[in-house]
Order: sequence, then C-alpha cells, then structure tokens
Amino acid sequence: MITIPRPLLAGVCLVLATSTKLFAQAPPPAPPDPWAVTASAGLALTSGNTDTNTLNLGYGFAYDPKTRNLVKSEGLFLRGKADEELTTERFALSLPP
Repeated sequence: MITIPRPLLAGVCLVLATSTKLFAQAPPPAPPDPWAVTASAGLALTSGNTDTNTLNLGYGFAYDPKTRNLVKSEGLFLRGKADEELTTERFALSLPP
C-alpha cells in the first residue's frame, strides 16, 4: 500500500481544482454602445464696478448603429446680464434633417 502525506494530497487537489480556470477562455468583449451623450453647464458671476452673470447650457447626442444612418443633435443656450440689463441671449439647435 502506498501512503501519501495529507499536505501533499491537499496541494495536488488544490492545483487540479484551480488549474481549470487558468485554461478557460475569456468572455468576448461587449459590443460598443451606439449612443454617445454629452451635457454641459456653466455659470459665471462677477461683481465690482459692473455686476455680470452668465449662464450657459449645452447638450449633444449621437446614435451610430454602425449602419449607413447616423442620428446626431446638438443644442446650446447662452444668457448674460450686466447690471440687470440683458446683454447676451442665444439659442442654437441642430437636429437631423
């Protein structure tokens, strides 16, 4: 009869149990997200001889399903005041045709 020490037997079992994960294939990479979205916002407040405040907001998104059609839109809103008088007001919007 062959006698195998327990620590050696436990080590062999541990190596055999963990080695199957070493040879497993990595999962395939996830497909890229067809949506790209951005958002922005800003606020500037100044005081001194002239008090000014400016607000801007923007967005953008695109949908690219890797086909021949691409949907894209962008927008911007800008508003500025100096001494409670409106100095800047702009609105821009870009939509797909």
